[in-house]
Amino acid sequence: MVECAFGVLANKWRVLHTPIQVEPDFTDDIIKACCVLHNFVRKRDGTNFGNSETISLEDIEVHGTGTRSQGIEVRDFFSNYFIGPGAVPFQNSK
Repeated sequence: MVECAFGVLANKWRVLHTPIQVEPDFTDDIIKACCVLHNFVRKRDGTNFGNSETISLEDIEVHGTGTRSQGIEVRDFFSNYFIGPGAVPFQNSK
């Protein structure tokens, strides 16, 4: 599921096609910006968000000590969100 969601983002935002060569904190900001822009474009284009929940991007906590462990924990946070309260009705049909 996470790979599918990331694939949707990567198809829209080319910055995600290659490894991002910036500091981990800035990478978090880039991913958050892509998610916000993706939702903005969907809303602008008339996509129905009827059953969608929102999450504040400030609620995302960074844990761990190394860059790799931080990335894994952020990935797991997004994974749990998008298969839980952030799930959309059509995601399992793709």
